[in-house]
Amino acid sequence: EVNWQNLVAGQHKLEVAAFDASGVETKLNRQFKLAEYFDISPPNGAVLSGEVIRVSWLAPKYGESLLRFRKRGADDWKTVKGQSGRLRVIELADLEPSVPYEIQPMGGSEPGPIYTLTRVKGLAFGRSHYGANIKRDYNQRVGISVRNNGDVPLSVRLECGKPKDPLLLVGFVGEGSEDKPINLAPGEVRQFMLGISAQDVNTADHSIPVRIVSDNGLSDEAEVAVHVRLPHVELQWEDLGPLPLGHGRKLRLHNKGDTITDLQVVSEQSQAVKISPTVQHGLLSHNRSIDFTVTPRFYDGFKGVQSRILARGLNKSFNYDYEMKLANGERVRQIWLFPGMNPSDKNVQEKEPELIRNARQAEKLDPLKVDWNRRDNPEDLDGDGRSDRWSMTIDNIRWVGDDTDADSVIDFVHADVGDDGIFEYSALLDGDKWHKTNLVEAWLEMGFSLPWSRNSYHPHNTDIVLNGRVIGGLHDTIPEGNYTFRIPPAALRFDKDGLPGDNRIGINSKHLRGGHYVVNSDFRFKFRLTATPVWTVAKSEDDARQMAANIGGLAIDAPDLSLSSSEVWLDAPALTKAGDEIVVEIPVNNLGSMAVPDVDVALLRKTSGRKREEITRINVKDIALHGGSVARFNWKATAGSSSFFLVVDPDKQTNDLDRANNEANFFLPIKGEEKPVRITFQKPKPGTTVSGAHLILQATINKEAGTVEPALSIDGGLWTELSPVKEKVFADLLLQPGDHRLELRVVDSSGNSATEVISVKVNAGQPQAHILAPKMGELIAERHAHVTIAIPEKTALVGVRAAGGPWHKAVLTGTEADVDLPLRFGKQTIEAIVVNQQGVVKPLSVDVTCSAQPKEGEERVVAGAEQQGLLWPNPDSELALDLFQTTNGLMQQVKREERLTAQRVESAAPANTAAMDPKMRERYEQAKRLRIEGGKLQAKGRLQEAINKYRQSLRLYPDYRLEGHIQLIEGVLNGKASTR
Repeated sequence: EVNWQNLVAGQHKLEVAAFDASGVETKLNRQFKLAEYFDISPPNGAVLSGEVIRVSWLAPKYGESLLRFRKRGADDWKTVKGQSGRLRVIELADLEPSVPYEIQPMGGSEPGPIYTLTRVKGLAFGRSHYGANIKRDYNQRVGISVRNNGDVPLSVRLECGKPKDPLLLVGFVGEGSEDKPINLAPGEVRQFMLGISAQDVNTADHSIPVRIVSDNGLSDEAEVAVHVRLPHVELQWEDLGPLPLGHGRKLRLHNKGDTITDLQVVSEQSQAVKISPTVQHGLLSHNRSIDFTVTPRFYDGFKGVQSRILARGLNKSFNYDYEMKLANGERVRQIWLFPGMNPSDKNVQEKEPELIRNARQAEKLDPLKVDWNRRDNPEDLDGDGRSDRWSMTIDNIRWVGDDTDADSVIDFVHADVGDDGIFEYSALLDGDKWHKTNLVEAWLEMGFSLPWSRNSYHPHNTDIVLNGRVIGGLHDTIPEGNYTFRIPPAALRFDKDGLPGDNRIGINSKHLRGGHYVVNSDFRFKFRLTATPVWTVAKSEDDARQMAANIGGLAIDAPDLSLSSSEVWLDAPALTKAGDEIVVEIPVNNLGSMAVPDVDVALLRKTSGRKREEITRINVKDIALHGGSVARFNWKATAGSSSFFLVVDPDKQTNDLDRANNEANFFLPIKGEEKPVRITFQKPKPGTTVSGAHLILQATINKEAGTVEPALSIDGGLWTELSPVKEKVFADLLLQPGDHRLELRVVDSSGNSATEVISVKVNAGQPQAHILAPKMGELIAERHAHVTIAIPEKTALVGVRAAGGPWHKAVLTGTEADVDLPLRFGKQTIEAIVVNQQGVVKPLSVDVTCSAQPKEGEERVVAGAEQQGLLWPNPDSELALDLFQTTNGLMQQVKREERLTAQRVESAAPANTAAMDPKMRERYEQAKRLRIEGGKLQAKGRLQEAINKYRQSLRLYPDYRLEGHIQLIEGVLNGKASTR
C-alpha cells in the first residue's frame, strides 16, 4: 500500500522494480495526482442510520477541519469546525431523518467535492466515540454496542479501518464479524467484540474507525480511541557460573517488571559468541525468567573474546558484559563429530581413523561428475504427487539428490562415503556452480495452540514463509498441535563467513470466511549436518572430546521423534456418528541423529470438561533417519465433539531430544443421541431484587446433557466464557444499581445448545460524589482540564474520561480526587466513575467546550489508566473486575502476586487525610493547591514556573512524592529528556 499520509497533494511518480533470480530487472512507472481531499467517507449518495454522522477525509497537510452542509435544494450553507490534523473528522448531529443533505469539505486551495447523504432509521452504534484501556499484549477485547433503531430485524456486519500504526492489529471477531452477521430485533442493543493485538506497539494512544456495513453500503461509523498501557520494563541478569567442561557461561534473565511481548536477546558481536536459545521476539511474563548459555565461537589462533549481551524490550536495553580468555596450558583443538557417535566414547575413537579418511575423501568429491539423469529410487518428500528426491550408489558412495524448487533440476546433493549411514559431503547448486555446505536436511517445526475456545475459530488457509519463499501451507484448517515443514536449503541465508544470516519466518493467513484470530505459535529450527570438524578449547584431548560432546544445541547420538498434524490421514464418514468405524494414520518421523528400533504411539481423546483418556496404542518398528514409519489406528466412534491427540513415546522411554514435537492433533465432531439441554436458575430467582452489588449466579443443567460449555452475557454485552462444567454453573457477578438482563448459554459436546434469560434488580446505595471543576458548560481554552471531584473518604477508585475516550485514573487525596485530563477540540462530555469499596459505581458527567486546537506535531502523551481498574470487594478476596472495561460483569480470579502488586501501587498514593490534625491538613490543602497550579503552568509550557510551584508544595507536604516528576521536567529544560 502507498503511505498516503506522508504525501502532499499534487503530482507524484510511482516506480515498481522487479528482479528475477538471474538479476534481470524490469521497471514500471506511473504518474498520479493526489487530491487535496482524499479518501472521503461516507461515499457519495450514502444512506446512513447513525444518530451522529461521521464525515472524514485525509488532507495533504496539517490544518483545520472545516465542512459545510445544507439540505439538498437549500441556498444557505452551515459551516462546522472540527479538530485540526491530517485526518479531518467532522461529526454532524441532529440531521433530519429521510432528508437528503449535501456536504462539502473545506480547507484546501479550493472547496472539495459536494457529496450527498441521507440519514434513516436503522442500525447505529451506541455512541460515536468508544474508549479502551488495554494491555500491550495479545487477545485484548473491546465491546462495541449496536442498536437497531429501525422497525424490522436488521443484519449486523461490522468492519474496522486500519489504525495509523500498522503494528496494532484489529478486527471484529465472532458474532457481527464479516463471516458471522447477526440479526438484531427492532429496539435491541447488543455488544460485539473488537479483538486487538497490541504486543508490538511502542506508542500509547491510537485511533481506529469502526463501521456497520449494510446491504447498500456503509450504515454508520464510530471511532475507538485505544490507550495501550506500555509496560514497565525491568530486566535483570544473573550469572549462574561457567558451563560444565566448557568456556561459556550460564545466564538467567529475570523479568522484574511487567510482562513483555517483544523480548530480544542478542550479542553486540554476533560473530564472536553464540547465545542459546535464540530469542528475537519472545514473551516473558512478570516474575518469570529464562536461562541462556553464552559460548565463544572458536577458531585457529583463538586467545579470548569480549562481548556485551543485550536484553531488549520496548526500546530499553539491559546489558551483561561477557569475557573469556584462554588459561595457561589451554589451546584450541579440532574434534570431528560424526552423526550417531559420541566423540568421548572409546569405541568410537577406535573407528575414528576410518571415519576421518572417509571425510577427507569426501572433500575431493565433485557432483558434476555424477550422472544425475539416472534418477534411481525416486521419492516424493512433500506429498505433491511428483518425485523430488533420488538416490544411487556409485563406487561405494551413496549419492542423494533433491529438486528443491520443482524445476526438474537437482540443486541439492549429499554423499555418504562408504555407505555407512554417515553423510560426509553436501553441496548446493547456484547457477552452474556447486558450493559445499555441512547441511544435509533442514526442518522448521511449529507448535500451534488456541487461546480461545475452538468454536471461536473458522478454518483458514495459512502459508509459512521463510525469507520470502513459501515452504509449507495449511489448507482450510484450524492449526493446532505440532507441524513440520521441510526447508529447502537454498531458502536459508548465510553471511559472508558462512554463519547463519538474517533469516525471517512469516505466517500469511487467508481468512476464507472473514474474521481475525489469535493463534499462539512457536518456532524450532532443526538441521541435520554432515560429519563436521568443530573447534573447542581444552588442556587435553580427552577434555576436548568431552566438551565437543556437550556443545549446547547439538545432538550427536540421540533421536528426535516427530509427529506433524498436517500429516494426519483420517478415514471417517462426513457426518461421523457413534458406532462408525474410524481409521487414522500418521508417519512417525525421526529428525535426530540415531535410529530407534521401536516406539509406542498412543491415541488419546479429550472432550470438554474432562481429562484426556487413552483410546489405544500401538508399537511402531524401525524408526530410521530417512522416511517415516506409519502408525495406524482403528477404533469405533463414541459420541461427542472431541480433540484427539496422537502421542509418540507417551511413557518417555527413549532419550528424545525434543518432546515439544511429540504430539499431533485433530478435531472430530461425533454425533450421538440428540439430548435436550435444559437450564434451571437457582440464584438469583427471576425478578429478584438484591441489596448488594456482588451476587452469585447459580444454575443447574440436566444430567443427561453431560459436560457443557457455558457462556454469560449481561445486558446484551459480550459473551464471557465460563469453565466447562457438569450439571452446575457458578459465577460471581458485580452488578450496578438498576435492572439487569442475565443471558446464560450452554453447549454440550455434541453441539446441542440452550439459552435461558432472567431479569434481576440491584438496589444498592451509590457513593455520594459530585464534580467540583470544571463547571457545567465551561469554555476551556487549554488542551486539558484539571478535573476535581468531591468524594467520600472511603473511596476505592475514581476514573475520568473525555469524549468517550480512554479512562484516566484519578489521584485520591482525602475527600477529593484530581486528574489532568486531555481534551478534544469542541463540545464534549467529561465522564467520571466514583467507586466505593463494595464496587458500587456513581456515574457523573459535565459538558464542556474546548476551544484550543492541537499544534502540528503535538502528540500529548498522557498516563491513562496505567494501573487497570481492578477492584476487590474485600482484602481477602481474589476475585476482581476491571472497572475500566465494564462496570457490570463476571468477577475473575486474579493471581495473588498480581493482587499484591496492585495493592502496593495503591499504597504509594498520597495518604488519606481523614486522620490528619487541623494544622497538618491546612498544610496539605495548601500543598495541593500549589501542585494544581504547577500542573496548569506545566500544561502551558511554563516549566520553570511549574517546578517552583512543585518545590513549594514539597516543602509543605513531602509525601506528595513529586521529586521524580521535577527531575524529569529539569531534564527537559536541560535537553537531557524529551518532552514526551
